[in-house]
Amino acid sequence: MIAKQVLAILDSREFYGKERANLLVYEILKKNGLKITVLYNDSASPKLISSLNSFNSLAVPFPRMLKGRFLALRYISRFFATNVIFFYRLVQLKPDFILVPTEIALSYLILPLVLTRSKVVFRVGDDPIVLRFKGFIAFAYRFLWRGVMIKRVNTFVCITKYIRQSLINSGQTQQNQFRVIYNLPPRVLYENPGYGIQPKGSGVIGDHVTFGFIGRVVKEKGVHVLIESAAKLLQEGLKFKIIIAGSLLLDKNYGEDILRNIAHSSLGENVVFMDEIEDVGSFYNQIDVLCVPSVYNEPSGNVIVEAKAYGLPSIIFNLGGMPELVRHLEDGYICDTATPKGLFDAMRFYLNRPIYIKLHGARAKDSLFRPEFTFSRFESDWLAVFS
Repeated sequence: MIAKQVLAILDSREFYGKERANLLVYEILKKNGLKITVLYNDSASPKLISSLNSFNSLAVPFPRMLKGRFLALRYISRFFATNVIFFYRLVQLKPDFILVPTEIALSYLILPLVLTRSKVVFRVGDDPIVLRFKGFIAFAYRFLWRGVMIKRVNTFVCITKYIRQSLINSGQTQQNQFRVIYNLPPRVLYENPGYGIQPKGSGVIGDHVTFGFIGRVVKEKGVHVLIESAAKLLQEGLKFKIIIAGSLLLDKNYGEDILRNIAHSSLGENVVFMDEIEDVGSFYNQIDVLCVPSVYNEPSGNVIVEAKAYGLPSIIFNLGGMPELVRHLEDGYICDTATPKGLFDAMRFYLNRPIYIKLHGARAKDSLFRPEFTFSRFESDWLAVFS
């Protein structure tokens, strides 16, 4: 039997959770005998490029996240170059499947995609653009989305049920084309296949509770909400620490605001920064509760599943797809409101009742053995997509 060919698009420049999730899928396909070629952004970071060393990969001038002068001209030139190169690779490789990771990539590659008979698999990790923007451009784009783009996709792989519903709301009515496959945490699975991590036995480290945040320190991730909530806790005389693992340089103005708020609230001794890290164990082994205060409809949260693997409960807002990953007062806490007051109440709950940290953490670890979070299910579901 001839191995099936998969042409995967990876048009990102940086290397974060979404990119790691895609790499995990590539690994599964390769391990199970499919031939996979990855087209990656020629402006990608060294970290992203090095992650592709084990794959057949080719650089393409994808028009993503351009900076500097003459943006319009550079976008147009890269757009046409990308389409020509992509069409050439389609003719050369004759893939059975094309794996698209973002709606942006689907939009600017739509012409060659229409011209090929290869099956298109779209891994949907964000709300459709037609639901996020308004105005004339969004109105015009809606015709392209509903009339061409979603009709060209053979299978939509949604990372949560929330995303599946968003697709339905955007105009995709062929529900037999949907599959929901939850993300698994690559950084944990690579080091601990089967989540073979022993949770902390004590439940709380030392004489205080340590809350943690890991991810991009940008406004939509809600770090400012975490700091404002912490200031209220300090005013009540509660003992706690917050560890933030993430770079303050992604958005320098926002990072400076965070530091000013910490100084203004006299939180200096309570907040520790770890910068960006790869050894996630060094972070999770120092905290008791993970805080994920994203203030937008975040489709999913890889860090929530990572925390589960370390036997830790998570505090989240009732937004996007994250409530599908946490059961309130069973393996974490879902805040009543996506506000500093809502997060404050959740943090105070664990500070005043530390016994629940151990109890919820143990249940969080156990929840990874629900079918939708097991690696065997993840692998079989993805292989079924390409069957």
